[in-house]
Amino acid sequence: MSLTFEEANDKMRPMFRRTAQRGFIFFELMIGLPLILMLMWAMAHLFVGTWRICRDLIADLTLQTEVQEAMQMIVSDLRVASHVELPNGKLQINSYLHKSSNERIYESDQIYENSDPNKLPIYYFHDSTTKNGKTYTAIYRQRSVDEKDHPITGEDIMSDVNVISFRRAQLEPRLWEIAIEAESRVSGHKIRLETKVYVGGADR
Repeated sequence: MSLTFEEANDKMRPMFRRTAQRGFIFFELMIGLPLILMLMWAMAHLFVGTWRICRDLIADLTLQTEVQEAMQMIVSDLRVASHVELPNGKLQINSYLHKSSNERIYESDQIYENSDPNKLPIYYFHDSTTKNGKTYTAIYRQRSVDEKDHPITGEDIMSDVNVISFRRAQLEPRLWEIAIEAESRVSGHKIRLETKVYVGGADR
């Protein structure tokens, strides 16, 4: 059996075709690899940007909620107070039981079960504290003027609220102005709430 030149040439052609295919695939990889890397970078950049936006939105919502709740607590205590003072920069609210002009009875808020609300006033003040190695200012609501263990702001790590200013000013004998300005150390945004409230209610 003799092997002709044409038959040998036919057997060699598939080898050259496979070599050409391998070269073409490598060329595609050289072009596609940078495109894949660019696509992955774009997706990572988009994910990081979306995550930061969601984080800031949650932090701002937490900031707003904390400041509103703190303001609501202060206003509620002032409305049922019988006497308010400002010793040493601390808002002292005396919520003794008393009757208004229309004989309604205002009851003070009890924080501790063993405390007599007729004898213990409520103190609101802001002071610096350290938490997880960070120093920030929080608003406190205490039954004792010397303690500092019941902050009403700065407890949520999602926002890391820092109180910038806490204004307590007496405008008239029974009219007080309360203003709270705070910021979120997570988003860097600030919020300010300001209101005026009559001690003991306007109908007293």
